[in-house]
Amino acid sequence: LVEGLLLQAEMMDLRADQDQSGEAVVIDARQEKGLGVVVDCIVRWGKLKAGDAVVTGTTGGKIRILNGVDGKKMGEALPSTPVRIIGLKSLPRAGDDLFCVSSEAVAKDIASRKALHHAGEYARGARRDSLPAAPEPELQVTGGAARLASTQQRVRERFDKKNGVEPAEEKEEGGATAAPLAIRAPVVVKADADGTLLAVEEALAAVAVESSHDIEVDVVGVGVGPVTSSDVLLATEAGAAIFAFGVRTNDRSVLSMAERERVQIRHHTVIYSLLDDARKILAGHLPSVEVETVVGRATVQAVFDMNVNGSKRGRMVEMVAGCRVNSGSMFLEKDGKGTATNYRVIRNGEVVCEAATAMSIRKFKDEVKEVNQGDECGVGLRGYAEFEEGDVIECFSKELKKMFV
Repeated sequence: LVEGLLLQAEMMDLRADQDQSGEAVVIDARQEKGLGVVVDCIVRWGKLKAGDAVVTGTTGGKIRILNGVDGKKMGEALPSTPVRIIGLKSLPRAGDDLFCVSSEAVAKDIASRKALHHAGEYARGARRDSLPAAPEPELQVTGGAARLASTQQRVRERFDKKNGVEPAEEKEEGGATAAPLAIRAPVVVKADADGTLLAVEEALAAVAVESSHDIEVDVVGVGVGPVTSSDVLLATEAGAAIFAFGVRTNDRSVLSMAERERVQIRHHTVIYSLLDDARKILAGHLPSVEVETVVGRATVQAVFDMNVNGSKRGRMVEMVAGCRVNSGSMFLEKDGKGTATNYRVIRNGEVVCEAATAMSIRKFKDEVKEVNQGDECGVGLRGYAEFEEGDVIECFSKELKKMFV
């Protein structure tokens, strides 16, 4: 690819003007201890020099230090040169343009004007939202919401293409009933660099898209640097977990606040570890499912009645199925895990009694709480007495279990 690009550039005689004011594109930005904001970018026009005043996004400043990617200082950088800039006051975003201006005062003035412009656009959008409903054109979603939606859409399209799934056609208004809303799993993401931040967001979205459950990751907050009290407060309000990738939270007040508010801060330096942890966190937002386990089966060999109070006059008769346990164990009330047990009776492949409880289990003449495979016993069920020889009695338990993502 590189050779092809170089050949095309040579054939088309593409040349960058090296005498003009420098322009670059931001590749990554992060906070480094002792250095402050560190911006990695590639010069695409003109010349960048240490001491130049620059503007990128809504931040402006002066290039205090201009280094190469190897960390060595550079006097100037020409087009196509990757550089590392130190000196800006706040973090730009990956993909922002960076350009030189005449002075640091001009840079700060332009940056403040751009910040006010963005704030004004946001305020106008908020005022429009507060007005009564009117037939207006649909507003374009921007900012973090747009980035999250774009990330989810991109991941979903990639997943569908990989698995041969045709894209779903949009339904017209008044058409079929809308699908149920996906389960929302709010998270806050912190990372050591802006580029890493985007990669972690996309990876989290991919976990939800590839899941068999209808769940969506809702990134309610992002940022570069360690977790702060503001992040914990946001996570508390949103009921979110905080994923910190490549950064540590050493502020004891922040950790104490997170513990007090029961906010989970998950620190990771390996993306696979983060994704495994994310699956566990997302699973916590899914409803529990009832899982049935058959713990024992027995075959009815004879049916007889039994006097349960020992009195010949006015005796209470209990219909008891004489059984042999074919597999597992039969329990009177709870299985070996302490889970309550129930019984069903199956005759010729059809269930004739469901979810009955055991009234008694006898081994010889003794009342017991458990009989095991190979034992013969008598089983009496509450509310059911129509046993027949050849019936199969199943002992089963039910418990709620968390689903996996």
